[in-house]
Amino acid sequence: MGLLHSEENENEELAKEMLTLGLDIEQICQITKLSKEEVEKLAEEI
Repeated sequence: MGLLHSEENENEELAKEMLTLGLDIEQICQITKLSKEEVEKLAEEI
């Protein structure tokens, strides 16, 4: 379970970096396997 949690954190950090670069939310979802809602929530944090 620890490995899965670590992978989720890495994907969230990657998504944040992609958001700052201006990538489309749909593209970020495809690359990170995060849901659209998760990526939108991360976008609000930035």
